[in-house]
Amino acid sequence: MSASSRRAGGNVYVFTGPLYTTRDPRTIGQGRVWVPDQLFKLVYDETSGRSWAYIVGNDAQSRLGPPMSYQEFVQRTGLPLLSSVHSAARMARSS
Repeated sequence: MSASSRRAGGNVYVFTGPLYTTRDPRTIGQGRVWVPDQLFKLVYDETSGRSWAYIVGNDAQSRLGPPMSYQEFVQRTGLPLLSSVHSAARMARSS
């Protein structure tokens, strides 16, 4: 991912967060902190308008796979994090 980000000609935004796939997440510690099942990174290149994402399991055996499209990320997670950005780009192209 970092090699792709270094080639960008302008601003690149990276969103990172947890994904919980079960109703009752595993917890740790006395404070019972939730442990996510998976983690995600969503990358948005402002200059090109391109976005892509990665989802990886939150365990020692998981390995990062190839990037997925923003559309696939939204389908898999239900998180349309760039919806306003993509809507604004569509509006600008149609003007």
